Parts: sequence; structure tokens; C-alpha cells
Amino acid sequence: MFDWTLPTRVERYAFEQLDLNLNRVGALSGVLGCKLDWSIHAAYRGSGDLSIRTPRPLAWPQVVVRPWAVVSNRSGLKAVPLLTGMCEVPDESWTPAGVEVSVQLYDRTIILDQWLLEDAYTLPAGTVITQAITDILVALGIEPWRVTGSTRTLLSPQVWLPNDNEPVSWLRVLNDLCDLAGYYSVWADPMGVLVVQPYVAPGNRTAAYRLADDGASNRYRGLKISTGQPIPYNRWVYWSKGREDVEPLDYIATNDDPAHPYSTVNLGRVITRQRIDVEGDVGTLVDRAKAEAMADQRTFTTSARFLPVLEHEVVELVNGPSGVSTL
Repeated sequence: MFDWTLPTRVERYAFEQLDLNLNRVGALSGVLGCKLDWSIHAAYRGSGDLSIRTPRPLAWPQVVVRPWAVVSNRSGLKAVPLLTGMCEVPDESWTPAGVEVSVQLYDRTIILDQWLLEDAYTLPAGTVITQAITDILVALGIEPWRVTGSTRTLLSPQVWLPNDNEPVSWLRVLNDLCDLAGYYSVWADPMGVLVVQPYVAPGNRTAAYRLADDGASNRYRGLKISTGQPIPYNRWVYWSKGREDVEPLDYIATNDDPAHPYSTVNLGRVITRQRIDVEGDVGTLVDRAKAEAMADQRTFTTSARFLPVLEHEVVELVNGPSGVSTL
């Protein structure tokens, strides 16, 4: 079994060229540099910039690039995909050494975001939400994908309308459905698979790796702790969407934990967030909002060797001098 914690390792990076169906074309040579970024707050969670000098022109809109990290130590060798990136139209620079191309990479959710509705899309009450998600992906012909099934149904009809002022994409439709199902937004894994899966509160996730200054775990360099976050809500009042035969109900959650710095007990005041006409399992959505607000609101910045952390996975961070121990 590969041991990521060993103190010495050799890292190198390779680049694979694929076609639009994710079939391998071959190795992508001539790469001068590559920077990749992941953020759950970005429109496309995975993105990057690739600088390359190619001996022949490539039809970049038809090229898919998959960077790999190849890590070796005395426990063995591990090759890990980093991103399956769609290529946006590049910039070219003519240099004495040849033409250098700068390509922007985006994960495969860009396909869903750039595919806009042309007609109204309607789902009746009682529709199984994950089946509707599956049906959309099948109808669009986008593969591969992985949808975790659920029996949750729509409580009321849903309609999405094309809008010239604010175009509606299929990514928006799918993410709306994910929200109604209590799922994460659609994301693309490093192999380019579109993933739809149930939401798990951060505190209930199992740490994929441990970063610690104890000399026995994955090591890191430097630690900056930022507390410049707004005080989160400590009370949530959500009203369910009323239907003909059911009056809207209010669902209330309160953070009154005396051990939490922003609870009603410690702040001495109530900071309320209210939402009305909420679709889906309102009780679950209230609990989710509360759990996210009660999670550690600090931002930790550090540098560490590469670890294959996937979206929605958490890493345990331990720092002895500061007393930090958090996910």
C-alpha cells in the first residue's frame, strides 16, 4: 500500500491528450508549465493554465488534457490524475524557439454550463429527483457520469424558462435539482466523471489525510490563520413552500451551544436568517445551514506536498503551538 507520509519522495508530472469522448490520443509533449486551481466557490471547481510549445498545431477545442502526478518513494509508485480539462481557445506567442501556446483548462461541468435551455423544461410534482437528473444526462448524451440514487421526490412542479437577460444552463437546472434532493452541486472528478452525490456535513466526513507537525503525519510548511470572517447566523427560520392542500410550515434551528463562540449564548444576541417558499426537505436544509455556520469559520493557509484530495473530502489539520485541531 502506498504510504503518503514517508519523508522522502520524488514527484514528476505527465500530461495525457484525450479526445472529446475521453479516449486516449497519446502523451502531450512540449508542456512548459501548468498551474491548476480548485475552489468550491468557483463556477468551475477545477481550472488551470497550460503553457505548451507544440511541433504541430492542435485543434484545441477538440482537445482534452489530463495532467497526472507521478509520486514515488520507498513504498512504491503512485500515478494520480489531477484534472480532466476541456480546452478553451488559446493565446499564441511567436518566439525564436517556436510558437508557445497558453491554454485555459476547465473541468467538464463547463459542458453543462455552456449548454443553454432552448425551450421551457418542466417537471411535475412527485418526480423522483435523481431519476430526473439521470434522464437529463442521458438526453444530453454526456458521459461518463455517476448518480447516487434517492427516493426523494419533488413536492411541487418545477419549471425552468429560457431567458435572454439571464440565460439558463443545464448546469443550473441540475444544480437546482441537486439542492432540492439535499445533494452537493454537480462536480467532475479528476477522470472527468460527472458526479451527483448526497451532501454530508463537514463534521460528519472522515478525514482523507492528516496534516500535522508531529513528525509522523503528512508534513506542511508554515501556517497562517485568518479570522477575518463575518459573524455567521445563529438562528435560521425557513418556511416551506405552500401547496394547495398544505399550509407552509416554519422550520427553526438555533445555535445555543455554550461552547460555540457565535452561539446566542455567547454573543448575547440573535442573528437570524430567514428564507421563505423553500423547496425540498426544509428540515434538512435548515440543519445543513446550521452545521455549516457552526463549522470552524477560520481560514487556514499552508503549503504541503501533493496529496490526492478529492472535492468534498476533508483533511485533518493539527498544529501544536497554536492548538489548532480541525477538519
